[in-house]
Amino acid sequence: MKTCGHAIAVAILVSASAIVLALEHLHRRGFVYRDLKDRNVLLDATGQARIADFGLAGDVSHGPIGGKMGTVGYHAPEQLRSKSHKDTEEEEEHHDEDEDDKHTTYTTEPDFWTLGVCAYHWSCGYMPFGPTEEEEGVKKDKEKKKIKKRVNKHIKKGKYDDGQLPSEVAGLGSLCKGLMTVDREQRLGSDAGGFAKLRAHEFFAGFEWDALAAGAGGGQGMPFHARNRGLCICLAGGGHRQLRRGECEGCA
Repeated sequence: MKTCGHAIAVAILVSASAIVLALEHLHRRGFVYRDLKDRNVLLDATGQARIADFGLAGDVSHGPIGGKMGTVGYHAPEQLRSKSHKDTEEEEEHHDEDEDDKHTTYTTEPDFWTLGVCAYHWSCGYMPFGPTEEEEGVKKDKEKKKIKKRVNKHIKKGKYDDGQLPSEVAGLGSLCKGLMTVDREQRLGSDAGGFAKLRAHEFFAGFEWDALAAGAGGGQGMPFHARNRGLCICLAGGGHRQLRRGECEGCA
């Protein structure tokens, strides 16, 4: 998504807001998603984002779990430091053990980190912690391991270039920084403020969360109006339109 300004704000706002509600739904029911990435975000007939493929979801209703399940470049630091479990074949395909890591467990914290990775990627077209072997088009296992090791090293340190983010989109840099915070107790969403603090972040200023939840939950393609940055983002009739305030009948 190599564009700028309002177009970025609209695209990320429409997708990220729906994902926030989906993650909140999962977390309340005691599950961590663990595989949020571009390919798992789909658009329905009304233009609203939905998450798919729950094969790597984990049950955290009884307490913290471990495992490095996920996709290279999207992992949270605590996942990379977690002892692998042989509960899925896909885990062994994607990951290697890091001998120097202290094994950790987690609950729902990784999902907030990966939301930050997606927001960054969508805003500038680059992965925050460096290109993965898939982006590089690498096929040799030896080269794949080198790339993965470099990317994982940056993830563990929370090291990324925020200069790639479009500065004209208010709150985007702060949103990514808050979500991609190594300290889970300080990470936006997994900190004491939880989802309420995430929804209240300046990037979502003026967003009508209740209207989005009603439209998505009803499945009827209900119009909803996300007023943000002097614009009204209208989702209805199988797509979304970007209108100036005063041009939308629903905002009148």
